Amino acid sequence: MARKVRDLENSGWITNIFVIDDFVYFTDANFNSSYSSLYKISKINLIENLKNKGDFGRKFLANPLIEYSNDAILISQSDVEFVKKEDNYIQNFFKFREKIFISYLIDQKLYTQVFDENKERKNIQVLLNNTNGMVGKVGKEISLYDENLKKLKNYQIDILSCVEFENNFIVLKNNFEVWLCDKEFEDIECIDNTKEFKNIFYLNKNNVLISYKDSKSTIAINIKDKNKLQIIDNFLIRAVLLDDNNLLVKVMYDNNDNINMKSLLKLIY
Repeated sequence: MARKVRDLENSGWITNIFVIDDFVYFTDANFNSSYSSLYKISKINLIENLKNKGDFGRKFLANPLIEYSNDAILISQSDVEFVKKEDNYIQNFFKFREKIFISYLIDQKLYTQVFDENKERKNIQVLLNNTNGMVGKVGKEISLYDENLKKLKNYQIDILSCVEFENNFIVLKNNFEVWLCDKEFEDIECIDNTKEFKNIFYLNKNNVLISYKDSKSTIAINIKDKNKLQIIDNFLIRAVLLDDNNLLVKVMYDNNDNINMKSLLKLIY
């Protein structure tokens, strides 16, 4: 069954999306600014607003800072709450073993630390976390880390990103092939051998999203029977599942087919 897609008004300022417990977090991080900010909205509030299919004049996702929009009426109707301003580009925000972590891009390197604690930042890009630990990347080295960012072991793999399923990983390798692997990152099966620049995202327990930059296309592939479903004619920068029915995405191309990092968020449902 084909999915429906709609734009969410006043959301173009949002550049990244994270879900932690009962809240959805946003950032306005962009490479042209020396700082970025973190915001949040209740997941229940967001989903209730999304049930209203009328888009015209919707303001619940407007940026709440006066310095950003300079529109007091718009700000007063926003349901988004400002959390904190940071001096660096916010790249990731996640929870692991009851700790909240934040990652920053600083001088072209990624650093991770416990959020709002005066602890050492470590040069680690966290790709995902599970019951065993956090899978992190430093340069081309992939390792497993604990909640104190202590390295537990190395993996002999070369990947850009990965998505976890029940008993397996889907990994995006440096040559842009997509592979099904076991939990030790041993190859099982090639899912996509094209060398086009792409992103991968979790969709549900059976399906992974593969988004193609040059083709401007995103599909869902069932990892069990390999059936494919066209999702959207665009390249996804971010994709976050809010619940079983709502996928919130940030696309690279606007409705005029131009690269536009201020494109509105889209709801796929």
